[in-house]
Amino acid sequence: MKKVYQNQLNYLFLALIMIPMGSYSSYSSLASGEFPQGMTIVFLGVSALMMSYLSPHLFPRDERAEKLIGKAMTYNFYAIALVIILLLMLDLLLENVEVTKMQFIAVLISVMSITPTTVMVFCVKEANR
Repeated sequence: MKKVYQNQLNYLFLALIMIPMGSYSSYSSLASGEFPQGMTIVFLGVSALMMSYLSPHLFPRDERAEKLIGKAMTYNFYAIALVIILLLMLDLLLENVEVTKMQFIAVLISVMSITPTTVMVFCVKEANR
């Protein structure tokens, strides 16, 4: 139980550092109308915040936790594939919109960092049963 509490504090500490830092680094880009490079840091901070909520559900590695993680990974695989297809279609169909490699990678990392969201959805669904 002490390890779960320590994990929660570690994730919360990371989130409280990363979200303001990413927001600060993205502000100037957003104000000038450019692609925000700090967006990935914000999404990783949000991911850490979600993991702080989920750590009591995931760190006692039992059958329930493995089932939740497996379900979430399946849904995330399809979400990432859909984002890749949408970004490629955006790049091919709209000639006036340019998506650089770094922007493409930043969007993919941001989508991948939201993985705990699906785990959280499945945890809440299972708790409401």
